[in-house]
Amino acid sequence: MLMFPNMAILQSQLRVIYPRAVDQTDVHYYVVRWKGIPDAMTERLLRQHEELFGPADFGSPDDVEMFERSQVGLNARVDPWLLLIRGQGSEKRDDLGVLVGRYDDEVTQRAFWRRYRQVMTACGRTQPGVLGMTVNRRALEEFLYREARLMDEHCYDEWLSLWAPGSLYLAPCSQEDLDPHTVNIIINGPERRQDRVTRLRSGNAYAQKPPSRLVRLISNVDVLEEKADGEVVVRSNFLLVELPRGCQRLLAGRQRHRLRPRDSSFEIVWRKVVLLNNDEPVSNLTFLI
Repeated sequence: MLMFPNMAILQSQLRVIYPRAVDQTDVHYYVVRWKGIPDAMTERLLRQHEELFGPADFGSPDDVEMFERSQVGLNARVDPWLLLIRGQGSEKRDDLGVLVGRYDDEVTQRAFWRRYRQVMTACGRTQPGVLGMTVNRRALEEFLYREARLMDEHCYDEWLSLWAPGSLYLAPCSQEDLDPHTVNIIINGPERRQDRVTRLRSGNAYAQKPPSRLVRLISNVDVLEEKADGEVVVRSNFLLVELPRGCQRLLAGRQRHRLRPRDSSFEIVWRKVVLLNNDEPVSNLTFLI
């Protein structure tokens, strides 16, 4: 039985379907243990689940293989053939405003997927309160890549525009987590962040004269938390190469972003940068890290 849009009940199992991208879907299985039935029956249901739905068992591996082969076929560079257009030009609305067609038209198929897209997607995320909420991983990655490029290319105005009101830019010292009661490398709210950018532009930041040339790589992007209001916490790794004045150095670390949907992308609620060597002496970090 399907519980629209993305949960199914199958025997003693719940399935929740998370569409991640056009070429990636995650399916989470949850085994149901019924109250009030004998332990022997519960054990038998568990063994049946193991026999059919595990990665080494006799059901799901074949299903997944067929799904993957179907995906390969859909990527073929030929004229599109998977269409739901039958009767598309002859649809009408009845007295109740419902779109209807002939019995052999594909009105219902189109309606299903139209509604599915509406409830599963809004600004790269699902509507709040919809079961199986998921964010668009590709949109998250593109946002992180864009922020990295803006910092590398010293596009300060565009970088500042990525931040939400009241947001925080953080870099702890000598530990993974920020402690406001100890010394940290960076704790910048909106005003201090603007001051940092103003100083970099002024020509009076002699540690950035000339500005460092920067290239950074972002990898290992993971979604750690998804909230009902659409906010997400994203973890990623970075490698940052800096060339100030003929002396190249490499910085590495982890970063976390709390992002909030804005228009068709995101805005930064807070960003924490944890340098790999933040417990050792670190020289000039006056550029955007």
